[in-house]
Amino acid sequence: MLKVLHLQVHTQEGENINVTNLMSVFEIIGSIAFAISGSMLAIKKEMDLFGILILGIVTSVGGGAIRDIVIGNTPPAMFQNPKCTVISSITAVVVFIIWKIHNRHAVTEKIARRTDIMYHNLLFLSDTLGLAAFTILGMETTIRFLNTDQFLLIAFVGLITGVGGGILRDLLAGEIPYVLQKHIYATACIFGIIGYYILYHFIPENAAALIGFCLVLVIRYLAKHFEWNLPR
Repeated sequence: MLKVLHLQVHTQEGENINVTNLMSVFEIIGSIAFAISGSMLAIKKEMDLFGILILGIVTSVGGGAIRDIVIGNTPPAMFQNPKCTVISSITAVVVFIIWKIHNRHAVTEKIARRTDIMYHNLLFLSDTLGLAAFTILGMETTIRFLNTDQFLLIAFVGLITGVGGGILRDLLAGEIPYVLQKHIYATACIFGIIGYYILYHFIPENAAALIGFCLVLVIRYLAKHFEWNLPR
């Protein structure tokens, strides 16, 4: 009996370590991806390096800060552990340097058109990766911090973690928030949220998290490819 209990404890500890590692990966992916999208919008708006840094950081940590306030984790994680802030700052500076190097070359109409296409594709990719990573991370953080199984609470916090940074980014840049007008955005989050929440009860948490993450990616890609939009 003691051996069985000992084995169960070690198994549970192993699963917790795996989940923690996966969430750390999601955190890094989301931070870099959203910092890229924020920095790129700042460059498009012709902001200086400070503006690029601010939009990169806000996009990266804004959703997580809102999440922490909602669940009562204060001060927000961005102040307790500045890892994401540092990652997003470095990413924003790298994006700025690449942009400056690119701008040194003469820009023909063909290059400008190709750059515009690349800009939109990279913005879509970074936004989608950040959205998927932070949606699942927000749900897992809520489940762990509040020790709760309430779907509406977990879903709301997951959603706001995923879209919150992008909303703050767009408002600071004087744009209508992307989530309110482009393709299927928050709806993709909802698919990932439902998938993760259901599977979480039947399969290992890290597997459920990966499937939820992939669901958001797939729905976003299909929405862009087939030009799905909600009715206007």
